[in-house]
Amino acid sequence: ALGLDQRLGTLGIDTRTGSDSLEILPTLYDLSTEIFKDNYAYSPISYKEFYQLYARIVALDAVVIVANNDQGPVGIAFSYDIGPYASACGAEPKLTSVLKTIGVHPRARNQRIGFGISYLTHRLWLERGFQQIIHAYMKSDNASRAMSSHFDQALREYALVRWRAT
Repeated sequence: ALGLDQRLGTLGIDTRTGSDSLEILPTLYDLSTEIFKDNYAYSPISYKEFYQLYARIVALDAVVIVANNDQGPVGIAFSYDIGPYASACGAEPKLTSVLKTIGVHPRARNQRIGFGISYLTHRLWLERGFQQIIHAYMKSDNASRAMSSHFDQALREYALVRWRAT
């Protein structure tokens, strides 16, 4: 079996930071739509809505990692800088980033691509001097929960709820 570094070496890894990430937002949108379309907690939005949300974050300090195989993009990791953050009352604030979105295309699941790009994201932020990384994952039994537990312990579990007028 190939090790993680060898498996990542078989993929094309495109890493964009800051405003350079704007160029890759269409890929991030298309891939997110495909990756999450069957997740019960996912609500599709238009590209215009997506762009309005993400362009503001990307302009600050964001990192987008896209993994590609012979068939095109198969994995994404989207993270951003939130600056000094104290994870508990009275704790000393630490330079923190959030790994907000990670996903793997259905045709490439069970190849540990998600774990690999999560690892690359963590490594990049740590090399930049960040002291903690918050990995936000969807509250479901999937691989992102296992990735989160590999790096450290859960800070808090949450559920996102969208209310609709009836």
